[in-house]
Amino acid sequence: MPALDNAADSVEYQLQEARDRQFRDLIAEYQVRDSATVMSGRTDGQRYYRLRAVRNSQPVSRWSETVSVETRHHSLTRAFSFFTVGAAVFVLTLLLVLRGGRNYSTSDGAIRD
Repeated sequence: MPALDNAADSVEYQLQEARDRQFRDLIAEYQVRDSATVMSGRTDGQRYYRLRAVRNSQPVSRWSETVSVETRHHSLTRAFSFFTVGAAVFVLTLLLVLRGGRNYSTSDGAIRD
């Protein structure tokens, strides 16, 4: 295979997102250059994805196997509970560090203020 000298000749990927396994109800289609893409902001529900390589807007591979992804978010009550516990641990750790910084021991075991 000849080396690709021109960036326009480089391979991209066409990623399709759909609500059904047959891709009749497309949500979106993306052109991506990398092989790892992060998506966020999805609502709860089932989605299907497939991918193929394209060069100069022409397919150069078949569609990949369909991947099914289910998004389920924690409830807001649970999310705020996690936040509250995390904040409490942070505050207690901060107090421990600040208080421990004032008291330290010497090599003879005596505690100094």
